[in-house]
Formats: sequence, C-alpha cells, structure tokens
Amino acid sequence: RQMNGQEARKQCPEIVLVQVPTAFGKADLKIYKQGGNEVVSLLAQRAGSCEKRSVDEVAIDITAEAERMLRERSFEDDLLPAAKRASHLADSALSRTAAAVSRDDTRKGHCGQQAREIEGDKEPDTDEAAETAAQQGPWEIAKWDPRYRRLIAGAVVVDELRATVEKELGYTCSGGIAENKMLAKLGCGLHKPKQQTIVFPCAVSALLHGLPLERIQGLGGDLGTQVKEQLQVSTASELAQIPLERLEFTFPGKGAFLHGLATGTHNDPVQDRELCKSLSGSKT
Repeated sequence: RQMNGQEARKQCPEIVLVQVPTAFGKADLKIYKQGGNEVVSLLAQRAGSCEKRSVDEVAIDITAEAERMLRERSFEDDLLPAAKRASHLADSALSRTAAAVSRDDTRKGHCGQQAREIEGDKEPDTDEAAETAAQQGPWEIAKWDPRYRRLIAGAVVVDELRATVEKELGYTCSGGIAENKMLAKLGCGLHKPKQQTIVFPCAVSALLHGLPLERIQGLGGDLGTQVKEQLQVSTASELAQIPLERLEFTFPGKGAFLHGLATGTHNDPVQDRELCKSLSGSKT
C-alpha cells in the first residue's frame, strides 16, 4: 500500500495493477463516491442516524435497532452466540498488538491485521487458553448489564449490515462497535479487512494504553504534533495522566476535549449526514 506501481511490481511480479479513471488529467473519484453513497443508503435503512465521514467511512447510530433486536430476539440463544462468532474483542492480545502500531503502518497494513481463524482450526496453547478464559468476562457481564447487552446486539446489527452490503453491492467492510464514535473508529481499525471489533467499556483502558496519539481522530495533524511536543507525550495513556488544569492552561478551550480523547470519553453524537448537501469544483 502507498507504493508506486514499479516498486510494487518488483516485489510482486504477478501483481495486477488497476488504473484509476481520470478526467481532465486528474484522478476521477466519481465511481468511488457513487459506491460510497450506495453503501451509506443501505446502512441508513437500519440506522437511526447516518454520518458519512469520507468516501469510504461512515458512522452510524444503531442504538434503537439494537434495542429492538433485544426485545424481539433471544439474547442467550441468538444474539450472544452470533456476536461471539462475528467479533473480535478490543482487549485481546491480537487487538492490543494492532493498537500499538503507528498510523502510517496501519495504513500500509501490518501483521496485527489478520483474518479471524475459523473456530476449531487449531488447538489453543496455554497462554491462548488463559486469555480465552479471561475474555469470558465481557460476555458474562452482558448477561446482566444493559450497556453490554446493547453492544452485543449492536455487533449483530453490524455483522448483518456488512453481510447485506457484500451481498447487494459486492463490497466488503470492517466495523467497530462502541458507545461513542471515537472508540468505534479505533475498534474498526484494529482488524481488517472484512472483520469487526467490539469495544466493551471494560476494554477501553487496555485499548488506549500504548495507543499512539496520531491514531486518535483529531490528533493526527497539527494539534497532535503540538500536544506531543509541548506535553512530551506520545500515547493516549500518557496524555490521560496530564492534569486537566495543565491541559487547559497549555491549550486554552481544548483541555476537556483532549482529556476526553485520551480517556475514550469524548462523546460526539452521530450527525445525520448521509450525502453531500452541495458539490462544487474548479480548476485554474
């Protein structure tokens, strides 16, 4: 990824290179935008709010749909096993490895982004068995905690939506399920392609521990660079240790915002924005 065609062919002689359509001497992204709009329209059929964030990224609020499923479908016999089959957990060893990777390496693809192993493919070793036992915690909590039950139902919704998109449009997608957009985006980026990750409340601290600041949306540009330089921090957990008063003193008006990003508590509601309201273009 992000390698020019000649270099890629040296590494992989059998590679098939696809030419992006062009118009007026520049890349024409019309077909990609159209494809993204089709996906958004499909997701919006079950989402309360649908926020298109880029040509290939969308945030959806499926709270109402998850609650409907909890009322209409069996939790123990249907939703819980379905969510387990479809989802990674954000605090698994594999997820923690993926979270510690830099943003640049994440964009290029890395060893932490692996396909889910089919259950029964291999016997877990002692460490894996111990981790599996430890991860039963969230599933057990979900039997009595409505927040966890809602996330599990949400995971089933996301799994079904991804399957619908692939069946009707031919596109595969990854997903993240969490209580806010920020955590859902982080979870989505942990395991690709064609996978999904649940970020339970009990997993937030493990997910953010060691997470490079540039992996957090809002801190990947100039503000993130300033935060790292002026506060001498490089990870979310380090930023979370900075007193709120110092954050506000160093970055007036942004202290609470930065603290919320560092602790995973920044809750920016999904803004209902399915398609572009206007489109303009110019060339000089």
